[in-house]
Amino acid sequence: PRYSYVFFLVLGKISYATCSVNLFTVPKLCIDFCNVKFFSPNVLVLFGCILENYRKNTKISVDKLSLKILTIMRKNGFSKHFRLDKIPDIHNTTLPYQKFPASSSGIESFEKYITIYLFGKNNIPDIPTNNSQDITDNLLEIFNNVIDHASSDSVYVCGQYFPKKGTLCLSMCDIGNTVWNNVKYYSEKHNKEFPDAPLEWAMQEGHSTKEDDPGGLGLSLLKNYLIETLGGMSVISGCEYYELRRGKERCIRLEENFEGMFVSIIFNMTFYRKNNPVHEYDIIF
Repeated sequence: PRYSYVFFLVLGKISYATCSVNLFTVPKLCIDFCNVKFFSPNVLVLFGCILENYRKNTKISVDKLSLKILTIMRKNGFSKHFRLDKIPDIHNTTLPYQKFPASSSGIESFEKYITIYLFGKNNIPDIPTNNSQDITDNLLEIFNNVIDHASSDSVYVCGQYFPKKGTLCLSMCDIGNTVWNNVKYYSEKHNKEFPDAPLEWAMQEGHSTKEDDPGGLGLSLLKNYLIETLGGMSVISGCEYYELRRGKERCIRLEENFEGMFVSIIFNMTFYRKNNPVHEYDIIF
C-alpha cells in the first residue's frame, strides 16, 4: 500500500539509529513526532518492540505527539511505555498491545488472546469455525517460528478492527535473528544455493530452515488463505519487505536493516458476508 513502504522505511531508520546509539552508549534519544499526522494502531507493535529492546542502554523519549495519536496509544495500552494510563475503547475495536514470552507458556497465552480478541468480540463479524481454526493454527505456527528460528525473548502483538473498511488487522513482531541470517546459515550448512530474496523464498510452501522437519507451512498456508479470502499481508525482516495485496505479491529491498521480523495480517471480514464481499479496498498497515 502507498503508506506501508514509507512507514517501514522510517521505522527501519529509527531501529538503525537506536541500535547505533546503544553501540556508542549515548544516554538519550528523542523521537520527534511533529510531522506525524497518522499512525495506524496495529503498527504500534513494531514501534514498541524497537523501543523496549533498545531502551536497555538508552533513554528513549518522544516529543510533540498529537492528541489523536496519543489517544490511539492509550486505547490499546501502548502508552505504558510513557507511563500513561490506558483509557477505555468505547467502540470496542482495539486488539490490545501485549508482550508474550517466546516459550510454550507464551504460545498458550497467545492462543487465548486470539480466541478472545479475534473471534470473541461481539462487534466483529463471525468467522466460520473451520476458517477460524485454520487461522489459529497458522498464527500459532508463526509464533512457534519465533521460538524455533529467531532466538528472541518475546513476541509483541496488537491489532485493530476497522468497521467502515471491513478489515481486521493483527500484527506480530520480535527482535532476533532475521530471515536472511537464518536462510544464509541453512544454505551454507547444507551446501544449497542462497536465494536472491530469502524472505520471498520463505513465503513458499515447503521452504524452511528447520532441521529434520518439512516446515514452511505457517506463512505459506496463511498467504494462500489470505489470497482466497481477499486479505493481505506485510512482512519485514532484515533489509527485505514482502507484501501481499489483492492477490499480488512483491518483495522490496529496504535501505535500513530491521533486526527481527514483523508480520502484519489483514483479514477481509467482508468476505464472510454471503452475498456481498468487498474485492477492492485500501489496506492500512
